[in-house]
Amino acid sequence: MTLFPRLSLGQGVADYPTRPVRVIVASGPGSTSDIVGRLVAGKLSESLKRQFVVDNRPGGGSTTGSMLAAKSAPDGYTLLAAAPPFAFAPALRPDLPYDPVKDFAPISLVTKAPLLLVVHPALPVRSVKELIALAKAKPGALDMGVGASGSFTHLAAAYFASAVNIKLAIIP
Repeated sequence: MTLFPRLSLGQGVADYPTRPVRVIVASGPGSTSDIVGRLVAGKLSESLKRQFVVDNRPGGGSTTGSMLAAKSAPDGYTLLAAAPPFAFAPALRPDLPYDPVKDFAPISLVTKAPLLLVVHPALPVRSVKELIALAKAKPGALDMGVGASGSFTHLAAAYFASAVNIKLAIIP
């Protein structure tokens, strides 16, 4: 997750913030982005002695919250807690109502999260190579659970299946 502000360069940094700051989280309450956004907002409130308020705006694979942030005043009082869908939204939606490069400025990398490929212990495989061989032997017979439809984990699973030429039933 990365924080992106709408910020004009002429703003006095020493006085910032003089009022509450809105942190838009482009996913629902209880999501990983929400939890991290709330932790970061709490630490910023504590250290800067000003209120940082989380505003969840899920929908459209993060585009609803991102669009709201893009249309806000460029004064640093609206931050976007951007998760992976922010980065690949332009590839999925060429008609985005905002430009992720021109309309935002990254200010901090907040988290890094690995993707893990795990299998149920009852599945007769002990390596990725064995998993691929089994999937090729039984096309479409293996299910792969992922996060929400269109999520980073969903796209990673689809990419993996395509890259190794296997057919999986991808289950969001």
